[in-house]
Amino acid sequence: MFKKSLPIALSALMVAAAVSGCGSPKGKNASPSTGQKEAVTLTYLTSVNVSTEGQSVSDNDYLKYIEEKNNVKINIISEATNYSQKMYTVMASGDLPDYLMVSSTNSRNDLAQFANEGLLLPLDSYVSKSANLKGDISTDAWDMSKVNGKIYAVPMERYDRTPLLTFVRKDWLQNLNIDTGKLKTIDDYYNMFKAFTYNDPDKDGKNDTVGIAATNAVTTTLQTFMDSFNADKYQVVNGQMIPYYLTSGYENWLKFMNKLYSEKILDNEYLTNTKQQMLQKFDTGKYGGIETFWSLQDGTLLKQAGNLVALTPPAKADGSEGKYFYQSGPVRHYIAVTKSCKHPDRVVSMMNWACSEEGAVFINLGLEGKDYNMVNSKPVVKADRAGTNWAWRFITLGIQMPKIDDQMKDLLTQAWGKDGYSRLELSNKYGTTDDFANQVPYYSELGDYDLNSKVQEYTNQAIIGKVNIDTTWDGYVANIKKAGGDQMIKLYTEWYNKSYKKQK
Repeated sequence: MFKKSLPIALSALMVAAAVSGCGSPKGKNASPSTGQKEAVTLTYLTSVNVSTEGQSVSDNDYLKYIEEKNNVKINIISEATNYSQKMYTVMASGDLPDYLMVSSTNSRNDLAQFANEGLLLPLDSYVSKSANLKGDISTDAWDMSKVNGKIYAVPMERYDRTPLLTFVRKDWLQNLNIDTGKLKTIDDYYNMFKAFTYNDPDKDGKNDTVGIAATNAVTTTLQTFMDSFNADKYQVVNGQMIPYYLTSGYENWLKFMNKLYSEKILDNEYLTNTKQQMLQKFDTGKYGGIETFWSLQDGTLLKQAGNLVALTPPAKADGSEGKYFYQSGPVRHYIAVTKSCKHPDRVVSMMNWACSEEGAVFINLGLEGKDYNMVNSKPVVKADRAGTNWAWRFITLGIQMPKIDDQMKDLLTQAWGKDGYSRLELSNKYGTTDDFANQVPYYSELGDYDLNSKVQEYTNQAIIGKVNIDTTWDGYVANIKKAGGDQMIKLYTEWYNKSYKKQK
């Protein structure tokens, strides 16, 4: 019934006193349901794919706190390893949850498909009564949640423009006398990573270092140079809207990445590396650079925070500022309510609570007594709990407050430290997404095409040198166009000319 639609872009939440929330800060619409409505049971399909400190996804203090504050009982169905397939299977089964996290390579397409199949409820009337949601989530994010003009999900909008930054080792920079403040061009960055590989940056007299650690997720760990090559966004070429992976910029980026690979500056095992293997390799002290979360939330990297320097991206060839491109856009996932839900108002009310001051404290700091204490009427995180279980909490709840106001700045600084907050500011200054890709509508007629696998296969083969880019590029473009790309370009160009320009 459900097929993975054409990608718009090629594409990460103890004690009784704590659960009771005694002394927890109150704020705007802090607890809209508690004591006001009859308790209801809701079934939630999601992907808790993060550490839970050994606790059960469906029986833990964080979940109990959410349930108490919103006067609900939540039955969680979680799939950590292959959520997309689980989501498709459940939505095709007829046995629907009350609400779900729509999260996949093509989340907006999936949301539109589920809505067009009549499986979801429009939420406009509920959202209109939810002051926090309306005030904190941007118009762009709400627009991305619409199908045929109606809101079909509450978007989990990011407060960072990109979660990913490129980091390098400070000690290697010092050993090689490299000043990152003087790194401007692509060549500057290339020369630095080459020196990491060949100039004995750890001063052990051995030729055993690698410039860049990476994993098999090409779309999330090899993007340091993509925007600098104009290889990351849809472009109007000769009057047609062309996907980034068919542009000359993408071709040039592939050639550059192949150069890094062939010179062993890029880890030659990146295609088989899992994320954990990449982190383990970087932890050996033999790799100079890595693209990872600005928060350094992975434990092994957080321990190295004092020895890591976050880089600004290299400039474009014309000298203009380069960016860190995040292909998933400003919305991490969508919380949609199915036609089987008897209490859609309670689901939206819970999302509205997530954007309250009380919800913000819970997501970013945790539970009073367990993760933070109240000091002079202010929540203060415990030193050993800072940044702990944040992702688990927002996944369990569904969304988080996206607007960084004074309260959020304080909470984020407590969770990630002053240096962490500075990295967040860097991600917001240099992060970018594709505005066109974020807005182009879902076309059901493109649903039978699978260009993603073809693009990914060619990308991998080009980078590792299995194909000669100079002699195969034209054939690759022709193959993509023949396999459905031409129809996509036609539809996207028509929408660009008729609708997108009017929005700008």
